[in-house]
Amino acid sequence: MCGIAGFIDFNNSSSIQILKDSTDVLYHRGPDGSGYEFFQNEKCQVGLGHRRLSIIDLSNAGSQPMWYKNFCIIFNGEIYNYAEIKRELEKLGHAFISHSDTEVILHALEQCKEKMVQQFIGMFAFVIYDSETKKLFCCRDRAGVKPFYYYWNDGLFLFSSELKSFHKHPGFKKEINQSAVYQFMQYGFIMAPLSIFNYTYKLQPGHFLQFDILQATLKEDKYWDVYHAYHEPKLNISESEAKTHTQQLLISACKYRLVSDVPVGVFLSGGYDSTAITALLQSNQSEKLKTFTIGFHEETHNEAMYAKKVAAHLSTDHTEYYCTTKEAQEIIPEIPFFCDEPFGDSSIIPTTLVSKLARRHVTVALSADGGDEIFGGYKKYPLALDFFKKINRVPFKNSAGKLLKRIPDILLSQFTNSDAVSIKKQRIVDLLQRDDISTSLIMDMLLSQSY
Repeated sequence: MCGIAGFIDFNNSSSIQILKDSTDVLYHRGPDGSGYEFFQNEKCQVGLGHRRLSIIDLSNAGSQPMWYKNFCIIFNGEIYNYAEIKRELEKLGHAFISHSDTEVILHALEQCKEKMVQQFIGMFAFVIYDSETKKLFCCRDRAGVKPFYYYWNDGLFLFSSELKSFHKHPGFKKEINQSAVYQFMQYGFIMAPLSIFNYTYKLQPGHFLQFDILQATLKEDKYWDVYHAYHEPKLNISESEAKTHTQQLLISACKYRLVSDVPVGVFLSGGYDSTAITALLQSNQSEKLKTFTIGFHEETHNEAMYAKKVAAHLSTDHTEYYCTTKEAQEIIPEIPFFCDEPFGDSSIIPTTLVSKLARRHVTVALSADGGDEIFGGYKKYPLALDFFKKINRVPFKNSAGKLLKRIPDILLSQFTNSDAVSIKKQRIVDLLQRDDISTSLIMDMLLSQSY
């Protein structure tokens, strides 16, 4: 991962030192190098900063900010299919001076404008400044793997991979967003587009933002929506063909993520998701894959023994580390620095530990996050479908919702061990009083942490 940061300052209160401070606070994201571009024009100051973690094209030709004609880019992430896109662009007459995916983005922008992003397979957050049109183009990947925050208030536009960059600018107003606090208390995290601070937002996954400097305006657009995929017609194939097709898709996805000029490893938990990914990756290469696991001495939380069996079966180069309670406690003070805003998922502790473990051996590590969501591995999914059928059979739903609303929470708490009775009740009331109840709406309700 790399780190990007910068600003558009109509108050002309910024400096190259502020840009460096805002960027270098992201050193942990990019220890291999840094670069800065600072412009002063008749309307404002523009700053672009980059911290580099070298993954593709380790030479100086891959350094950022990178210029191509009137375009200047700072980029965090990887475009996995950049080689295919590059070949197509070369056929159209484009010439390249590096082997980096960063340069491919710039040429793709010249060729296809903002439609270029439709071609990209990868995880990315990037900013491109056009010195001719005086526009800033910001983009985030479809799933939101790479973070992108921005702040817009009183003539100051800030952006960064992490909120901590904003604290380095004297114009940033550190005011708590109460709506974000409510959201954190309900879900345990803060969803895009909100952040913990006022005037500060996460660019939503599958969106891009264009800032027009001449007009001092910004516009956010969606280029991809997961619901489009959900609503596509089902493939008319057999179960056997579906299994083969799924396997081919997974193999393709795994191969793409091995495109790197540095060592790549895998976080192996021993569960179905990481086991499947590890098996697919190892079966397609002769060199032993490096796998990493964090174990716990408390048996109720420990899965390391399963990971060890999987690693032995697949013959990976396996590293495991058993964490003590004391070590887990000692790492807690570090977490706010990396999270930047309230985050209530305790899995951040083992994730941080296994990341530290892997970094000693590899530069890039893959995980299998999202497997349960894709393949319906949670019990909540059949629960949601069953609930959908039942709630649509309720007669006089609106009246039933009004009746449920009047039942005291303390009475309902006798029938559930949940601490979130009032939240549950309100959601069911809302569903009963809606005419357009859909499976996706119920799924959203059931998947929140507080349900």
